[in-house]
Amino acid sequence: MPTRRSDVLKVFENGDSFTAREVADFLKKNYKTVKRNLDEMVSLGVIDQRDGDSRKGQVYSPKPEFVSMFAKSPKILEESLQKIDEVPSQKQDESVQSQIVL
Repeated sequence: MPTRRSDVLKVFENGDSFTAREVADFLKKNYKTVKRNLDEMVSLGVIDQRDGDSRKGQVYSPKPEFVSMFAKSPKILEESLQKIDEVPSQKQDESVQSQIVL
């Protein structure tokens, strides 16, 4: 079964931070696929990425304004993500929340 962005984001529904490896292990999905999904979410501005300690590597955490979206059903979450994809990247930070039905 393919790894969907909504599957990856459900891991963050409590607002916790994880590495790509932790998410992949939890979901029992391919690390590279999960990492690609996480990087997409960073570029969309839905999650943040920061350097972890030397053993962990990159750590991903949800932006607080999107945490409530992650707890939605996978179908609603995927629809919301599609709306984020449609927002032009220059205006994304300003208008993403107005485009999402929570």
